[in-house]
Amino acid sequence: MSTLKADTIQSTSGGAATLTKQTAVKAYMDLKGTGTISVRGSLNTSTATDNGTGDFTQNFTNSFANNDHSSWMNCANEISSAHNVSIGHYEITGGGLVTGSLRGFIQRSSGLDVDNADVNYGTVGDLA
Repeated sequence: MSTLKADTIQSTSGGAATLTKQTAVKAYMDLKGTGTISVRGSLNTSTATDNGTGDFTQNFTNSFANNDHSSWMNCANEISSAHNVSIGHYEITGGGLVTGSLRGFIQRSSGLDVDNADVNYGTVGDLA
């Protein structure tokens, strides 16, 4: 049996190796969403934006090639009321779909917006 050990794997042109026949997470963010927000861990995330109570945007370092990708968001339930979570690739000032960010909203089951200390985003798809 052989063992392959490597610190870095690159394509023959020197860039990142392309995964074939696989779908890998191309962006994720672990966000502290209470008080002054902060990104605790991330991949392909340049910044996070606090748009208001329960309303956060993950800004990608490298945009996605198109809007044909899949994203998710979840959060820890720190209070007795369950949280409803919704996401969308929305422009903050527009209304059209974008490939450079992911905006998420958190609400209590009562419909009131709520911040959360543990907010997580993930996206799979093709990068530009």
